Amino acid sequence: MKHLLIAVVAALALAALPALAADPAASVDLAAIEPGRAPAPVNSATIPAYLDEDLASKYADFSRFAKAWIRTSNQHHVLSRNRMQIRQEADGTYSAIYHRSDENDMVCTVKKSTSGIYTAILRYKEIIYKSIAASPQACRAAEFLPSLVNRRIRIFKLKGNSWE
Repeated sequence: MKHLLIAVVAALALAALPALAADPAASVDLAAIEPGRAPAPVNSATIPAYLDEDLASKYADFSRFAKAWIRTSNQHHVLSRNRMQIRQEADGTYSAIYHRSDENDMVCTVKKSTSGIYTAILRYKEIIYKSIAASPQACRAAEFLPSLVNRRIRIFKLKGNSWE
């Protein structure tokens, strides 16, 4: 990040050199375009999220945790693929459903409160898959298609070194 900032400042200075050579009385203010309108100094309260290395580390940690959490949730769901619900419909056919969440289709947000507590929000989609066939065995072997998508939100808090 420091190298990028140095490169940008150097590029701006090099761009100003021809103007300075043409008019030696001209001056270029790289710090602020308008005097008195410079941004406030960066401190722990005003640091942008992309510069806060601790927050970035917690975000990466939570993203790994969230993927593992969704995988575990898929395995232990009461209506997982291994424990799908099969029922006979009024017309005599059978339908089978199971629930599954995609660990690659999730959105994570991590925030740090003013008291230093980290909270994370996990947004993901739980998809209900369904198949229809003439028998329960045929239902299990049939192609399952998405029939309903439920949006889910879970809130976690960092306690010690683990997310709860």
